[in-house]
Amino acid sequence: MAALSFLRPVAARLLDPLLAAIRRVSLYCAWAGGAIFFAAALLVTFEVFIRKLLSMSVGGADELSGYGFAIATTFAFSYAALERTHIRVDTPRNYCSAPVQALLDVLAALLLLAYFALLMTYGWRVVTDTWDLGAHSNTSLRTPLIFPQAAWWLGLLLSVVTSSLLLMRALVHIVLGELDESNALIGTRGLEEEISEELRSLEQRLPP
Repeated sequence: MAALSFLRPVAARLLDPLLAAIRRVSLYCAWAGGAIFFAAALLVTFEVFIRKLLSMSVGGADELSGYGFAIATTFAFSYAALERTHIRVDTPRNYCSAPVQALLDVLAALLLLAYFALLMTYGWRVVTDTWDLGAHSNTSLRTPLIFPQAAWWLGLLLSVVTSSLLLMRALVHIVLGELDESNALIGTRGLEEEISEELRSLEQRLPP
């Protein structure tokens, strides 16, 4: 273990700053995704009202909200990975020893990374084909599909980068025997942690 102690300062100088930067970017993307969802909800609500009251339509509300949903979803993937909110079946894991839990966490992180990488790879093919064809939507808006698809793909790229950094940093922790630190990065949230976070969130929302 002492022979591998050099990994600690290396990770602190390289991986930790990268993770901090990715965390900030992911937070901004999550906020942007939330804003997109809110804007789409307003657009659809406005469309429903004017159709009902004025028998009119702004046109393209369903199309634009569909683009917004796709973009906002991929924008949230990396933040969810950082916050460990992706759904996992963790019941068997909870009955295992700490080292086995760490190995299962690494397996789950690898599978999540592989899933994101697969989406990103085939998503890039969609984007390049759209660019080569100059494709537009088959609607009255004639939207150049390269714009929503490129934004959607950037969310997938960010997810792959985030998952890779989390996995590398967790592996360093595991090699150094720092299983609690690894669990804080790629493990599952315990009940006590969930309750503590909800209490902190409640305290922030309550007036002083």
